[in-house]
Amino acid sequence: MRAYNSALAGHGADLLARLPGVTPLPADDRLAMRALRLPSGLARTPAEAAALREEIAARLGFRVLVWPWPGGGGIRVCGQIHNVAAEYERLAAALRPLLDGR
Repeated sequence: MRAYNSALAGHGADLLARLPGVTPLPADDRLAMRALRLPSGLARTPAEAAALREEIAARLGFRVLVWPWPGGGGIRVCGQIHNVAAEYERLAAALRPLLDGR
């Protein structure tokens, strides 16, 4: 189960890293989560990060962690046994136009 969860998180991170301006952060393959930096200018403050997280949930139907960072925040995806690869593929496809519009 741990290997599945980690591989799924890696798959999701690989997909998100293909989006313009999204860059993966160092990862530990033993963990079922991956973190990526968002394009510059997004989620710079706690309020901006919360707003983006809620917009992703409301408009796209996905729950992901978005954290603030000066200059541009980050996003985290996790792999869980109840998830499948297609969900991460849908997230990446849906996130692209949302990020492009920023």
